[in-house]
Amino acid sequence: MHSNSSPTSTLLTTVPDPDGRPDPEVTPGPNKAKRRQFAPRYKLQVLEDTNRFSDGEIGAYLRRHGLYWSHLSAWRRLREGDALAKLASKKPGRKRTESNPMVREMVELRKELNSAQEQLHRASLILDIQKKVLLLCGDKAPSRSKA
Repeated sequence: MHSNSSPTSTLLTTVPDPDGRPDPEVTPGPNKAKRRQFAPRYKLQVLEDTNRFSDGEIGAYLRRHGLYWSHLSAWRRLREGDALAKLASKKPGRKRTESNPMVREMVELRKELNSAQEQLHRASLILDIQKKVLLLCGDKAPSRSKA
């Protein structure tokens, strides 16, 4: 028996109003379809397999693996541009950058410079405070006598 529900009806749900009437807003359900992603090695393997087949055999192969002719044509274009071979040999993840010793030294020197500038700023603040204290106290401040 064939049911009246379409494949999209299982992907979409409606939320009823408090009055019991169904909400006309259609929201994606929990089984939302996701775009498939194929590994570069798999793409290359499929292209190698399909190169050995005739047109009728290619169609059967595509149906058996759940693929479309557009996949083949797009993957062939990538292969001609040598993009698939590059992708297949790439390791996933972030590339490591080789550290340049001059860059490391520059970072260390900047840290030292910032530290020295902070010390200079603190010293100037202390001197400013000492000058203000001397101005407020005048000659009342204890003087150091040289012995």
